[in-house]
Amino acid sequence: MNKGDSVMSGYRDLSVARKACAKELGSVAVGSLHRANHFGDVATMVVVPALTITLTILIGKVVHNPVAWIALFILQGFVFQTYQFLVHDLFLHRRVGGRWHSIFGFLYLLPLLFPYAWFHAFHMQHHKYIGSDRDTESYKQDLDQVWKRILFLTFPGVKMAMSRRFKPAGVDDSAAALQMTPELARRIAREKSLIRIYMLALTVAAIF
Repeated sequence: MNKGDSVMSGYRDLSVARKACAKELGSVAVGSLHRANHFGDVATMVVVPALTITLTILIGKVVHNPVAWIALFILQGFVFQTYQFLVHDLFLHRRVGGRWHSIFGFLYLLPLLFPYAWFHAFHMQHHKYIGSDRDTESYKQDLDQVWKRILFLTFPGVKMAMSRRFKPAGVDDSAAALQMTPELARRIAREKSLIRIYMLALTVAAIF
């Protein structure tokens, strides 16, 4: 099977799955999944940062209690994971905030130290080539063991998975690389500079 056949096969499989889900759930139920919930949007945008700040303060206060510190540290990790889902659903796909959605997306990805321009391009390429060898999120296929999926819940685990540290020997993932343009490279570079300033500000705040 050549590359074109692989892409079309992936699209056909997904098309069949979508039709089966729509038939099982019904049009009304499927439509309700896409209905906007403005209160839920605003609540999520407020609660997640509030939880992050609260947990950060508590972690600083229980530094002499190893059990409590580890428990809060793990809980904070789960909250950090929520930022990715928040940005994915609210700003990347639904464009909450209108023309300012990219600014909101950048701000809400700061805790993960990911440039929004990169995340947007990376995920859109995933949707364009999903199920093919050009799928940028094909690294998720490497998470074939429980310990890998558990590790993926952590920041280092995400970094390791996305850099294909878990891929089987002999797998060629070169086709799944992000398709970079000069404009995208400039946007990513600008956002990385802002992220460095953010990290420096956090370091200074932690010291003083």
